[in-house]
Amino acid sequence: MSEWSAYAAPVKPGNGCYQCHVSDATIVVNNWASGASYQGLTTATKGSTGALTYYAANASGAVEAYDATTFARVELPADAFTDSMIPSTYTPAGIQAIGSRIFVTYNASAGGGTGYVDAFNPGGKLMLRLENGWFNQPWGVAASPANFGSFSGMILVGNTGSGWIGAYDPTTGAFAGFLQSGDMILPSPASGRSSLATAPDNPGPPIPCTSTPEARHRPPGNSVP
Repeated sequence: MSEWSAYAAPVKPGNGCYQCHVSDATIVVNNWASGASYQGLTTATKGSTGALTYYAANASGAVEAYDATTFARVELPADAFTDSMIPSTYTPAGIQAIGSRIFVTYNASAGGGTGYVDAFNPGGKLMLRLENGWFNQPWGVAASPANFGSFSGMILVGNTGSGWIGAYDPTTGAFAGFLQSGDMILPSPASGRSSLATAPDNPGPPIPCTSTPEARHRPPGNSVP
């Protein structure tokens, strides 16, 4: 993992903007020798210490935590960010903090069009499973704004295998449908989707979004106490 800061002065000033700012990132965590493959990174406040913490999704292992100031490894419980319902052949891919929860997507190590998405607290305790059966290599996760039509306040999951973006109830984890515009599913299945972001809430008119008719009759997901 590398860090770049606009406030760091270059050791050897360059030309233009590089007279005052560095042009290169600094490696702060190097686990290359152990085969680490970091697929995603997010920040959250660790509940036990209140310290800002980086959470990294390591496709060669599990979710790891690092102090956001020193980049020192933060020890997590042995069972942190694990789910007994997910086969051992699936590993972390995307990771995103939303509110007080950290969402982690899991994809098959050998590839394939399935996957899992779970929500944990910053200590790694499982809080919610999103309804399975609709994932195709899930990766990006975001929360929709309050004016997002029928999908307002939902958890959005982007699938790299299909390019489709699914919406899920943030309380039950139930699948609500895929984002559409008229009869066209957005984006096209060939596009892929490795990250998602939504604009902040604004007082403008609702964004028109509809769900697929069959999706509204699916059973709810599983909430974990």
